Amino acid sequence: MSPPPVPADHVYTRCYCEENIYTLADALNRTVASADDTGVAWDAYVVFVSNHQKTVALWHQKAREGVVVWDYHVVLLLRARIALGKSAPPDGETTEAWVYDFDSCAPVPCLWQDYMRATFPYAFSGRWEVPAQYVSLFRVVPAQEYLDHFVSDRSHMLVQGQLDVYAAEPPPYPSLRGRKASNSQLKTNLMPSFVNMRSHVSDSGLHLADDVTEARTYGRVLGISDFISWLSGEASTAAE
Repeated sequence: MSPPPVPADHVYTRCYCEENIYTLADALNRTVASADDTGVAWDAYVVFVSNHQKTVALWHQKAREGVVVWDYHVVLLLRARIALGKSAPPDGETTEAWVYDFDSCAPVPCLWQDYMRATFPYAFSGRWEVPAQYVSLFRVVPAQEYLDHFVSDRSHMLVQGQLDVYAAEPPPYPSLRGRKASNSQLKTNLMPSFVNMRSHVSDSGLHLADDVTEARTYGRVLGISDFISWLSGEASTAAE
């Protein structure tokens, strides 16, 4: 199974991972849902990587050698789906999934096993000891849901105290608003609806980052072990 390549005309903008993935999902989502000649279709998901403190450690990133600590990161994930009437993968073969991460040193796309081992090595070896505040959670959002509801005015990238000075040059296209984002007063839901890693009522006692507030959230939050299980097909409904 070969995943679709990144479109040749895709626009990448440094420090705007949520928009890079939005535009990629928009380009790919129109084609990957239909089965090809081999009977394989792809379920597309947008995955937000963060935690309650917004301090997650990722390895193998272009930003620097070794480990980098992000407040959040965003990737696209495609999981293979066998169409009805077609043969399933051979016994012992795990679900095939590919990760698209423009900020990783890994190929784009990259098989999920290779990507996860390079990016989150502590999840695969007991020799790694990573403080809890740097351990990632994963908000897994169906790509169409993200395309429908994501809104950003890019205000999170403004230099503090400045109205029109950005920490990094914004993308060359207009700011994004999902097709079903009906509240015209909503300027952005990036932090409260997607980067926010609260999943249920029992999270209420946790210390949250200052810019995370109560709001409608999308998708489902998984810990790293559950996320790996879902990727491998062991918990196929975990993020549906």
